[in-house]
Amino acid sequence: MFKGSYYFSGKGFQKVAYTCLMLEKYYGKEHSHTQSCANLLIRGFQCLYAPTVPECNGAPLGLYYDEEWHGVASREGFSDIGCRNADFGNACYNDHHYHFSYYVVSAAVLVKLKPEFAQNQDTHFPQFRSFDWFDLHSWSRGVIPSADGKDQESTSEELNLLYGIHLWGMVLQREPLRELGTTMLTLCAMTIREFFLMKEDNPHHPEDFVTNHVTGIFFQNKVDYATWFGWRYDFIHGIQMLPVTPALLMIRTPEFCRQQWDNILSRLPLSPTDPWTSLLVTGTLAIIEPEEAYQRLNAMLPEHMDDGLTWAWALYWSASLSGTAGAPSTSLVSSTGSTGAAEENLALYRLAVASSELSADFAAARAVDGLFVTRWSPTVAELSPWISVDLGAVHALSHVVLLWGEFYPSSYLLQGAMASDWTTLAVALGSSELQRLDVHGTFARWVRVQCQSGGDLRLWEFQVFEDAETPVISTTEPSTTASTATTSTAATTATSQAQSTTSVSDVVTTVIPETTTVVTSTVSGPSTTTPFYGPNLAFQKPVLSSSFRSAMEHAYKAVDGDLDSQWASVAMNDQWLWVDLLGLYAVNRIVLLFGDVPQQFVLQTAPDGIKWTDLATVNGADGFISTEFSPPALTQWIRVVCQTACSIRELTIHGDVPGASTAPTTSSTLSPTTPAVSSTQEVTGTSSSPHTTSSGSTGTVNRVNLAQQRPVLASSQQLPDGHVSRMTDGLLNTQWASAVGDAQPWAWVDLLGLYTVAEVAVHWAADAAEYEIQTSLNGVQWTPISPRASALSGQTVRTVFPGNTPATQWIRIVCLSFGPTCSIKELFVYDVAGPDSATTAAPVTTALPASTAAPAENVALNKPVLASSSILPDEFASRAVDGLSSTQWRSAAGDQWIWVDLLGRYTLDHVRVQWGNQLPSSFNLETSFNAVTWASAVAQQQPESTSQRVDIAATTQWLRVYCTAGCSIQELQVYGSPATGRLLADEGTAPILV
Repeated sequence: MFKGSYYFSGKGFQKVAYTCLMLEKYYGKEHSHTQSCANLLIRGFQCLYAPTVPECNGAPLGLYYDEEWHGVASREGFSDIGCRNADFGNACYNDHHYHFSYYVVSAAVLVKLKPEFAQNQDTHFPQFRSFDWFDLHSWSRGVIPSADGKDQESTSEELNLLYGIHLWGMVLQREPLRELGTTMLTLCAMTIREFFLMKEDNPHHPEDFVTNHVTGIFFQNKVDYATWFGWRYDFIHGIQMLPVTPALLMIRTPEFCRQQWDNILSRLPLSPTDPWTSLLVTGTLAIIEPEEAYQRLNAMLPEHMDDGLTWAWALYWSASLSGTAGAPSTSLVSSTGSTGAAEENLALYRLAVASSELSADFAAARAVDGLFVTRWSPTVAELSPWISVDLGAVHALSHVVLLWGEFYPSSYLLQGAMASDWTTLAVALGSSELQRLDVHGTFARWVRVQCQSGGDLRLWEFQVFEDAETPVISTTEPSTTASTATTSTAATTATSQAQSTTSVSDVVTTVIPETTTVVTSTVSGPSTTTPFYGPNLAFQKPVLSSSFRSAMEHAYKAVDGDLDSQWASVAMNDQWLWVDLLGLYAVNRIVLLFGDVPQQFVLQTAPDGIKWTDLATVNGADGFISTEFSPPALTQWIRVVCQTACSIRELTIHGDVPGASTAPTTSSTLSPTTPAVSSTQEVTGTSSSPHTTSSGSTGTVNRVNLAQQRPVLASSQQLPDGHVSRMTDGLLNTQWASAVGDAQPWAWVDLLGLYTVAEVAVHWAADAAEYEIQTSLNGVQWTPISPRASALSGQTVRTVFPGNTPATQWIRIVCLSFGPTCSIKELFVYDVAGPDSATTAAPVTTALPASTAAPAENVALNKPVLASSSILPDEFASRAVDGLSSTQWRSAAGDQWIWVDLLGRYTLDHVRVQWGNQLPSSFNLETSFNAVTWASAVAQQQPESTSQRVDIAATTQWLRVYCTAGCSIQELQVYGSPATGRLLADEGTAPILV
């Protein structure tokens, strides 16, 4: 969804929004597919003001509120003179009616599907902004002066905004706003048809210019048949038909489209791999020859669509315009399936486990979350990986749907189990297409995909469907046990009668036993340290609230692990906050620390974040309120509902993964826990990264820090500068420090998954005469790694684990002998990448070490780029990353630059520059985490006459080539590996965020 800038990210938003509308049409508004899609929009909007990792990677940098012009504009480019470069000048109000149109339409779709997100009118901004009531359309340029006056280039994107205003008034049921949007939309459409899209009899332009059929850039003082980014005909015409929305039919009449297609567009090459082809076919040919357009689009691949157009929407649009009964279905499964009521995906949100996971971002749960933008990937070295899903009860199966994408196994087995033995249901060859496997007449509770080959595998979606006509053999729900800590003071014991929701038809369930014992207690003492009841399942998970009182009191403050921050609601009744645990858990305890204490609050659960069931009603009190459930409640969402206004300083949720003891027997890397594991230590100096040796581990060490930005907890901490999160923030100028007086301080990190740890390195901020490293599978029971070690301030001490070390999820550092405090600058945890013999990797100079394997993928290919200048229309910036050595970007004279947004954090290995016909006198390579503040990575390099490789050791999202005395680049190739977590770099002085 996110592409770095507000413009390109907005296009991603509307793609998701229109996908949601198609799901609503074919499945219904309340269906889990539709609501999951709407949840993706919710998370997207949350990322705009409360970004988290990794869901918000690539999100725009943020907005500032301009007190002079009373609007909001992008932080990106705010410090640039003239705002001419970053995000198309958004920082100076340029193209706002293009950029933000996508968010208005997407917000309207979200409110249509989730009416609870409707908001009241905002009076802080000018009402009409860029709309000119004399010329009856909007103008670009914002507050940037121009000798030719303001201009209008993409008429269709303005139409999208006015269409969005119309929709926004409709979903809010505000008739005056809807009528205003309709009026502006109608007037603008008339103006575009009259002055911008020219039929052969147009009286307003010279006859020879009318043959162009579109104006290009329409200035106040002239008209230029071109675009700001190039002179290609498909650019000039295509920019007038994106995005493809119903409002487009108000300006693109069949008569006009026929003339434009016959005279110009049909004569263009229209390559099926060129994204502009998808626009021209959808926006023109589909209006006059929809069947032909459908065939052309169906022959294209999804990845060759325009970045604001999905393949599904293009096909749906063309089929709808044909008016035939053969319009394609948007169902995710084959058209040969049932034509009855919408089928329920039994695997959605269920417990999924796998033989291995490449990282926490590619966990098994990602394959059953209903989102086609997340995936499960096993470790590359595993030869026969598998993934299984627990359906919660035995079901009669109809078919299974798998989407592998471009990275699939050579073949795989589909297996099922009801008790302990796996039975093969089907054998299939891998494919990049959506695969449906029919398994009628079979029964299973667990379904497993057993791959027959390894490597880079990516399973985007794993769906299981029920045969509703076959009676179910058994619907027994597994018994789930979970240990609970002893409550310090039992204040209230109540029995809550709740109806069980484990019927066969309810495939995504919150299981509340018919009789649940609820024990509520208040923990006395100062509210400065959260009581520890095991891992906090809510820590930094997605949250949503009914409202927030101020910009500093957002919902995520309730799960950030900081007792000095809080979520606070507005002063209204019935305020709520929910947290999505991102998986099914057996929840046995919920702990709350209120700021503004309500008289009473209700704890609720839901299977889908929509249908809520009461767990307990609890009286408010000062201090930590602990509510214990026996037996535990199986759920993914927890909601706190206050009958009056309230604020929550911290919400913690505790429990276990359910059903572990009842799953079928499978192979696993988990070994029995041993009393102690012997290790070896190595002490290095003050290097910012630990060195590598080959001792101890039995496989190649994966040089990605598993601990970075993962959940952490400490026995004590010195706030605010010594918070425990400083230990895993990727920065060596911050540190965790225990409180003075803590007799045996400790700090642990949750790796969010099982890993075969090969090495742990600790960069110490203070002397530690003796400390111990411990591992755990549950965050409660710990196994020491022997021998103990010592360190001096500034040293990095590496502990190499032996090859037989069991897999673990938690790593804890316990200080046994130390000075006034125990203090750690950075904790590094590395796992074993594969079964090969251990190798030695070269040390790097950043806190996030590079992978030991040379990356083979050019991560800059076709990514967003921006340049300080270009000479000719066909030598624009994107030519440097198009993968073609026959094209080039060429700058003007003087010091010039070009940057590429990698759309995510990467640990770089090297950069290859293929120079064109203009060599710089020298060049620098610079990195940035915000495209505003740049750091030099490689300085004063001399160019070579041919392709040039430059080694670089850095972690970044943006890479800039800075040329002295101008340059031209045929190909800029960047090689690196995705970096886990997020580096909190200094983004410089920024305006106020809103």
